Amino acid sequence: MTASAHSNAPIATAGGAGNYEPPLGDLRDSLSRLVSMDQWPFAQAGISGGDILVAEQVIIDALGEVATTTQVKMLTPGAVTPDIFASGCRVFVLCLCGELAYARKLKHEFPDATIVSATYGDLASPVELASMAANGLDMTVVVSSPCSGSGYLLDLVYANKLAESSISMEPAEAMWAKCQHDFNLVRWVASKLGETTTHKNHHIILKLDLGLIDDLDARGLLAWKKSKFFLTAAEARLLYMTRRNRADQIALIETGTRPAATEPDAEALLPLAMAIIGAEARYENLFSELPYFRTVTFEELAESPIEVVKMLTVFFERQALRNVSVTDPAAQMIQARWKDSFRSKFNAAAVKLLALSKNAQGSYHTKTEHLFADKND
Repeated sequence: MTASAHSNAPIATAGGAGNYEPPLGDLRDSLSRLVSMDQWPFAQAGISGGDILVAEQVIIDALGEVATTTQVKMLTPGAVTPDIFASGCRVFVLCLCGELAYARKLKHEFPDATIVSATYGDLASPVELASMAANGLDMTVVVSSPCSGSGYLLDLVYANKLAESSISMEPAEAMWAKCQHDFNLVRWVASKLGETTTHKNHHIILKLDLGLIDDLDARGLLAWKKSKFFLTAAEARLLYMTRRNRADQIALIETGTRPAATEPDAEALLPLAMAIIGAEARYENLFSELPYFRTVTFEELAESPIEVVKMLTVFFERQALRNVSVTDPAAQMIQARWKDSFRSKFNAAAVKLLALSKNAQGSYHTKTEHLFADKND
């Protein structure tokens, strides 16, 4: 330990840990939902009885009785003193801002203590992990548009043994990423890879949702140059999954795959469709900068699963399959009785909207009308 261990004065924070003050109303609601999801953050970070959790007061307040039940001691960054590191307890850091910098500061001051970032795991450098990945990683990043049917894609991948393992964000992790002021996606991916077997004969699927990427981008946290460097250094592939049938996609977002009694308002959902189309166009342009990039649609999978699986076999650099196993895509389709009525109304409203856009913007209609093509199941 350094000289600071001889004092029980609070340890200075770093990187803004404990100092971020977001709008508390929305944050408290989000944290309350988080705490109700899969024992967050204890299960995700491996925090158990006897451990110490360092977090902002608003997080501690949200955890409340859960932390008491798990017998985890909680402290704010301002209350951390050197004596807690002499106890031998594991110390987890979970902060809305500056978490990684603060955890590294504590590790530098107390190198013999077990200090873990609750969000990012160990404190190894992501650049070092990227170098490791480049020497022994076989990874494909699957980015999926909302309700694009990526579950069916992964069903086919695993049914044909085209990957050995997968990494994905649990719902609680994704919600926390949207709460954390400075969430670092590259760092999170690197930490997950550090926990996973990585060699050339072990193909890993990393699944990310476009909604998360869009949220990070809107907050200036996507860091595309760093992400591009990481993916290129790791020789990772990127597979983008979307739907051609926007009516089905929007209906699934609104109601889910289970039958809904009431047909959604097609015209009211058009702004959502246009937002998704705009986001997809932006990110497909970014993704195409990568050396290994492909796009697959749900319709291609449902209509020609054998041909798509064979394409994926080549893209993943796997041995050719003698026989292709095909699963049923019905779970990714609309089951409601009103589906045909909704498709018709949605497509008619889309054509009307795009025709109005054409009056103001010239050829916008002809460039985009194919995006609303009425492709039935």
